[in-house]
Amino acid sequence: MDKKRNTKKIWRLRRDLMIGYGGMACCAVAVLLVTVTLVKQEWRHIQSLTFLCTFMSDVFFCLFSMNHLHKYKMENGKQLKAVFLRLSIISLHAVLAGILLTFLHSIASGVEEFENVKFTIRNHLIIFSVCTAELAVVGMDWVVLKDAECQKNVELVNRSTATSRNICTLPYTTTTVIPRMLVGCGHTVCQECIQKLPRQQFLLCPFCRKPPSLADNLPNQELSLWI
Repeated sequence: MDKKRNTKKIWRLRRDLMIGYGGMACCAVAVLLVTVTLVKQEWRHIQSLTFLCTFMSDVFFCLFSMNHLHKYKMENGKQLKAVFLRLSIISLHAVLAGILLTFLHSIASGVEEFENVKFTIRNHLIIFSVCTAELAVVGMDWVVLKDAECQKNVELVNRSTATSRNICTLPYTTTTVIPRMLVGCGHTVCQECIQKLPRQQFLLCPFCRKPPSLADNLPNQELSLWI
């Protein structure tokens, strides 16, 4: 479906992460509500509902979050903000855990399985805090694809078909990544990437999307100048 709609990778990444972490957080909340509501009931009832919510949480993680864990990172300049946001949310959840456990102790300290109840609440509050922290970071649009800064798509237009190639955006040097200025718009691209392009196609600038202004049928190497 995403391929048919040509959904951008970063949009798919953020959507899947929000669904995954959001679903896991909701499952953790469900466990807390069930535990607090049924704290005086039989422990096996709490166990059954807790197992169901935990299973659903694992499903959300496997379907939406797990495959993206190695694909994203924090946007440059947002790392410290992301760390502060995560720590703030986790700290708030720690305070919430203390309040909730104190409340339960006051109303159900005599329950036979009270230690198991406290263990369940602690575990799922940890899961809830981590998922909520990641959900907040993703919701702030502070995540980017790891390879987003290494590659940029350049569109190559033929007379009959349109194709795409990759062109590097590495920092320019005087020896390896030599800059060439595109005639017309003035933006610079890597010399080696320009020389690899097919001679019978012309490119659109990856930055302003304008074609270099030279006569037709000239090779790509003539569309750029030394700088």
